[in-house]
Amino acid sequence: MGLATGGSIALDLAVDRPEVVESLVLVSTSYPGVRPSAVSERRRREAQAAYTAGRLDQAVEAILRAWVDGPGRTPEQVDTAVREHIRRLYSEKLPRQEYQGRHNPMNPPAIARLDEVHAPTLVVVGEFDAEEERVAAESYAAGISTSAKIIMPGAGHMVPLEQSEVFNRVLLKFFSLQVGDQRQN
Repeated sequence: MGLATGGSIALDLAVDRPEVVESLVLVSTSYPGVRPSAVSERRRREAQAAYTAGRLDQAVEAILRAWVDGPGRTPEQVDTAVREHIRRLYSEKLPRQEYQGRHNPMNPPAIARLDEVHAPTLVVVGEFDAEEERVAAESYAAGISTSAKIIMPGAGHMVPLEQSEVFNRVLLKFFSLQVGDQRQN
């Protein structure tokens, strides 16, 4: 299971080492090479420029606008506790690392090899997530024959934090179905 880049890494593992993956959950996961929306690209550039200039508070706010609020919501429309939790995480993380965008994907990329994923796969994307995340979710659902896709109402990119109770119920149901299938085999 992985959220965002963590999902991309989990997908790479499912393609590269299918024998170690029993099931796969991709949450708000894009893929290398997907073209970001104009809003996402603008916010990414704002975060990068602020980080480069040493304005970490502005970089964190740009990250929050891009990945917590999403393209269709204002900060006031997002749960304050979620926003502040992510703010604290990035405020601690950014000073200690170089700003980076993506992991180094496999070659050829997993998105071109979705037909090699045979593990039961749950694809979850927030209703208010960035356009590229919703497009990627469609690609995963179409390309992985063992997948199911859920659009989480009322959530942006941080689905597990914004809709934790619903998300946990969905995960429990998905995993219980996997256990049930294993018992039948």
